[in-house]
Amino acid sequence: MATYPTFEGTTNFRVPATGKWSITWYKIIGNLGESTTSPLIALHGGRDFDFFAPLSDIYEAHKIPTILYDQTTWGRPIRGEDRDSKPFRTYDVFIQELDNLIDHLGLRLRGFHLLGHGWGGMLAGSYAARHPRGLNRLILVSTPGSIQQWTQARRKLSRLLPWHFHLALGGHIEREPDDSQGYRRAFGVYFSQYICRLNPLPEPMQCFLWNLPGDKAVYFAVCRDWDPSKDAYEIEVQTLLVHGKHDEVSEKHMKPWYEAIKDSKWMTLNKASHTAHWEDRENFMQLCGKFLSGKPL
Repeated sequence: MATYPTFEGTTNFRVPATGKWSITWYKIIGNLGESTTSPLIALHGGRDFDFFAPLSDIYEAHKIPTILYDQTTWGRPIRGEDRDSKPFRTYDVFIQELDNLIDHLGLRLRGFHLLGHGWGGMLAGSYAARHPRGLNRLILVSTPGSIQQWTQARRKLSRLLPWHFHLALGGHIEREPDDSQGYRRAFGVYFSQYICRLNPLPEPMQCFLWNLPGDKAVYFAVCRDWDPSKDAYEIEVQTLLVHGKHDEVSEKHMKPWYEAIKDSKWMTLNKASHTAHWEDRENFMQLCGKFLSGKPL
């Protein structure tokens, strides 16, 4: 049973392009009021913040308060009429929302760290390149340099599957999914090889598995030309890059960040694929905790 305090709340966020209001749901692990340590804000790559449940280990071991949140129209704040609305599906909206959350929590003077995974890592890297006030350290986990790179990587890996699975996926894994048994079985095989190798899957990862194809299809369609690594040379904070040996985001796709960010370290976890925080939880949390605490890796 958890021995740490938690708090769940919301903040309103106005989308500039539409004037509509949305809601950002967030969860704080630890007590921001009692701690003097800079908190960690975690940016997931789709669905909801339960994906990051293991990050509670960082608070328990290092007393770093951790903030999980659901980007607008994902997870808890999903509203059907807005889910596929283009003004809600641009990375500038997500960056403005992150700014709003940081200001809502009063973290500008106190300082904060960012951890982004996958698409959330692309968002965190793009945000860091804008020199936001208060950012201390950055962790990019399984983060490709661009959507185009990620699309190419997934297509290549899907061709390595047995041919009938590749055909069931329609030849490209980032397309809109269907409900056929063949598709679900084929995507499950891809998932077990390159996204999460745990068997059985933890409950949050089961949800992630069956919602991931649709989530990624939206991201790839709306942000298909997004290349945040081209501005990575602007990132001035210390940065840790982490990915798994069996990751769908390979060394080739992490490399643009490493080459561009002046003060960066890069670690590969041999037991993991795309979800190292679940697959190699102990090593991942030790690595991130040491980095955030300023200890040698």
